[in-house]
Amino acid sequence: MNIAAFLDRIAYQGTIEPTLDTLTQLQHQFLLSVPFENLHIQNKTPLDYSSDGVFNKIVVDRRGGVCYEANGLFHDVLKTLGYQVDFIGAEMNSGNGFTGEFNHMALMVELDSEQYLVDVGNGKAFGIPKPIHHTKASQGEDTQYKVAGYEGMKALYAFSEEGEWVPRYVFELKVRERYDFDASCHYVQTSPDSHFTQKLIVSLLKEDGRLTISDRTLIHTVNGLKQEQEIGTQQELKQILETEFGLK
Repeated sequence: MNIAAFLDRIAYQGTIEPTLDTLTQLQHQFLLSVPFENLHIQNKTPLDYSSDGVFNKIVVDRRGGVCYEANGLFHDVLKTLGYQVDFIGAEMNSGNGFTGEFNHMALMVELDSEQYLVDVGNGKAFGIPKPIHHTKASQGEDTQYKVAGYEGMKALYAFSEEGEWVPRYVFELKVRERYDFDASCHYVQTSPDSHFTQKLIVSLLKEDGRLTISDRTLIHTVNGLKQEQEIGTQQELKQILETEFGLK
């Protein structure tokens, strides 16, 4: 892997020694630089989340991607830098209960005898890599996050506006292979029931909050407060994608 090209893509200039601080900074810069986006799915272009596929799309073509692409690339980067990193399966909280379908790809990094949850392919950032076996909360995007048990599994919890800890997603510690996500990757890009096929989604973490396109609405979120702007024309959409998200 061309690590120099990746580091340039995410505008990272720090050390690449495989430490927790390096991992934290790489994750943060990735989230600031690589949009979570489903443009390929909207254009009915098949996703290629192989090692070469995600490198060419995100680094060479300077695009973004969904969880299989973003976390697939970050996995390969961390491996190259000397981290012990594995794929794990997770399930997002839809509000309708969990089904046991672990169709979200996340990462587990083992470092200094501790296991950390790492995820750069999610629509919201939970802050620093989260220790999996400790429940101490830390600040993430707009709220506090922690990892704790959930019905024999683990869950990433977010502190809600109602003052409760609510699972953002549940996950297993079972080590997965990249191909284990083939069926779920096929589903999210082809099924009419997938929200990725239903509307355009582009989202990027900013130093002052988050910028998101949801269908034809541009949403700027700062400290939990949203400002919305309708996107009128296709030309306006293209201009926003390029100027605000770096996507051509």
